[in-house]
Amino acid sequence: MNQNTKTAPVDDAEVVQDFNTAYSNKVHVIGRSTMAIAFVLSFLPILFLYFVMGFRMPVSTYIAAAASIASMFVGMWIAEPFTWFPVIGAASLYMSYFAGNTKNIRVPVARSVQNIYNVEITTPRGQILTTIAVAVSVYVNLLLLLVVVLVGNNILIPLLPAVVLDAFNYVIPSLIGALLSFRVSKYGVLKTLRWILPGVLIFIIIQAGLAPFLSRFGTTSSIAVTVLIAYAVYRYNGYREDKAEAEGKGK
Repeated sequence: MNQNTKTAPVDDAEVVQDFNTAYSNKVHVIGRSTMAIAFVLSFLPILFLYFVMGFRMPVSTYIAAAASIASMFVGMWIAEPFTWFPVIGAASLYMSYFAGNTKNIRVPVARSVQNIYNVEITTPRGQILTTIAVAVSVYVNLLLLLVVVLVGNNILIPLLPAVVLDAFNYVIPSLIGALLSFRVSKYGVLKTLRWILPGVLIFIIIQAGLAPFLSRFGTTSSIAVTVLIAYAVYRYNGYREDKAEAEGKGK
């Protein structure tokens, strides 16, 4: 089993206390404020169409459209924050939802930095490094998107061969594979498989038609099962630590 044997650096107690109080409070104040501003600004296109362009429709049409979208994505809205928060932390999660591409870019960047510097997201050092990495990825992503939008369709895309364009279909599987490689290199194959199997099992059940209702809640079900497994592993590890501590005191 290939394990990462490097010892992670330990943060000073004063640093941990300052991080859990002053820093975390400011992160949530700024994060919630920017999310509220983004929520208000998201209605500007509708207001522009309504008041400037004169595209007016009954209020019931807007309500029906909003209800339709909410019914499709409400599961994702609830499940995704629980999925990504333990991976990238609070500050990075606010930035990710503001900038987008959480699963495609922010999470791989965060896991890469954590693996390179051998830090955990539960530590102040891990949170700060992850936040810086995600912030840099936002600026780089914005710059690349600006270039592609301005000159991509007319200049870059026609120059790329077909084999390169077809390769873009494998971007997401490649990113997931990279995340799995980090996990395997640090924890080993067996400890990684227990987090993969719930999603694979639910995928097989959906494809076999054994539980049709899961086709609408496949991602949410995978997350729920993984959370249950994580809780069971947590309790089991706690039991082992308590047992080892009791045996040590007995000696």
